[in-house]
Amino acid sequence: MKSIRFIIPILLCALLFSGCFAPSDPSGVETLGSLYAPAKEDEPDFAYPQSALLTPRESDTGQASQDELRGIWISYLELGCQGLDEAAATARVQTMFDQISAFGLNTVFFQVRPFADALYPTEYFPFSHLLTGEQGKDPGYDLLKIAVTAAHERGLKLHAWLNPYRIQLNTGETLVPETLDTDGPYAKWSESGFVVQTGSGQYFNPGIPQVRELIVQGAVELVTKYKVDGIHFDDYFYPDDFGDADQAQYDGYTASGGPLSREDWRREQVSELMKAMYAGIKGADPSCVFGISPAADVEKNYSNKYADVAKWGSEPGYVDYLLPQVYFGFQNSKMPFEAVSREWAGLVKAQDVSLYLGLAAYKTGEEDAYAGSGKSEWQTCTDLIKRQVELSRQIENCKGVCFYSYSALFADQPSEVRKAERDNLSSILKQTR
Repeated sequence: MKSIRFIIPILLCALLFSGCFAPSDPSGVETLGSLYAPAKEDEPDFAYPQSALLTPRESDTGQASQDELRGIWISYLELGCQGLDEAAATARVQTMFDQISAFGLNTVFFQVRPFADALYPTEYFPFSHLLTGEQGKDPGYDLLKIAVTAAHERGLKLHAWLNPYRIQLNTGETLVPETLDTDGPYAKWSESGFVVQTGSGQYFNPGIPQVRELIVQGAVELVTKYKVDGIHFDDYFYPDDFGDADQAQYDGYTASGGPLSREDWRREQVSELMKAMYAGIKGADPSCVFGISPAADVEKNYSNKYADVAKWGSEPGYVDYLLPQVYFGFQNSKMPFEAVSREWAGLVKAQDVSLYLGLAAYKTGEEDAYAGSGKSEWQTCTDLIKRQVELSRQIENCKGVCFYSYSALFADQPSEVRKAERDNLSSILKQTR
């Protein structure tokens, strides 16, 4: 990094925010890397106008409302239960939830179905390899039951986090899971277009009604068997490399007189899943909420993922909440945090749909490669996440925040920047008005 590009962000940060400083040992900054970070962010194709690059403001009170959601994601990558017996797995979950509760958080988004498998017994999917190392092998205990009990004993809400379409991930170096269970639902569908193989992995075909039925039935079973507080989808809908894999389904649609373009038809397939999920969950347990955590780029959701987030946020019957992953700093030159957050606030119009903001705790202490002139902000500021929480409390229809992820906040040996950021954040999480 050239010295002038490093010095300018530091000077700006020092002038604007007292919590910003240059780390004494940049080479020692902890890196989560590809293990815990979400899918790599694409560089946006556009930049917000300069008028949208608003200066972060101090919160009026710095305090949360009594019903503010303060959540955290626990990814399958940081679960740490593989090979553990029931007692050890229980202790692991209890320790995690003790830390979460003591930090002032109140909601856990617990990933229980990262692929077409599950961390709990179900008639629809095989057991996850994450517990035994082998997909389909019974670990001898029910991790979701353990997690629900541990959460509720500590006054935490638990949302079961599901990936709707993904079967197997191709990282470029390995397959995850490495081997699929021969009794999984994908096995009987693999020859009929129900399963799509791409460079990034295997996925259920969103354009097939039976796929929607499987996903909905699996969620309804979960809500019926477990007293979870919510069902949560992440941002994986149509994969970017899906290509023309749904050509036969779209041709069948147009042959029967369907008028929609392929792009609109794909958006309808995803929205139909959302609508069916919402109805199925409410039918099983009206108190259980259903929400989505889409990527922050609204246009790419619409055009690449075929996720019509504006529809879901403005019309009833699709979701109870939207939780966009606003994983940007205030100084990001193309996707500044405040402008993106307020754009989402404008999309969530339905009376019964809440907005929460997903915050990138995993970026603290790291260079933000796609942030342009703001790429050093996460390395030089130690109150960035705190200020993002404060800003969220100024947005009228924003009801809370969620942090990605558990490992970023509760690392045993955090970097200097990450520790300072965590301490600053902790100072405002327990304050309520």
